[in-house]
Amino acid sequence: MDEVISSILEAEKKADSLVVEAQDNAKKAVLAADTEGERIKANAVESFKIHRKAALADAEKRGETEYAKIIANGEKRAKEVEAAARDNIETAADAVVK
Repeated sequence: MDEVISSILEAEKKADSLVVEAQDNAKKAVLAADTEGERIKANAVESFKIHRKAALADAEKRGETEYAKIIANGEKRAKEVEAAARDNIETAADAVVK
C-alpha cells in the first residue's frame, strides 16, 4: 500500500514538474514571439521610411520634369504670340492712327 501511495505521490510531483516546465516554455515562447514581433515592426517601419523617401524623390523628379515641360510649352507659346503681335503691329498702328 505504501508503495502505491509513493507511486501516486511521485506521479503528482512529476506532473507538477511538467506543468512548471510547460509554463516556463510558454513564457519563453511568448517572449520570443514578442521580440520577433518588435523586430519585424522595426524592420517594417524602416522599410516604409526608405520606400517613402524613394517615392517622394520619384514624385519630385516627375514634378520637375512636368514643370519643365509646362514652362517650355509656355515659353514657346509666348514666342508665338510675340511673333504674331509683331506681324500685326503695323496693322494695329495704322488702325490707331486712322
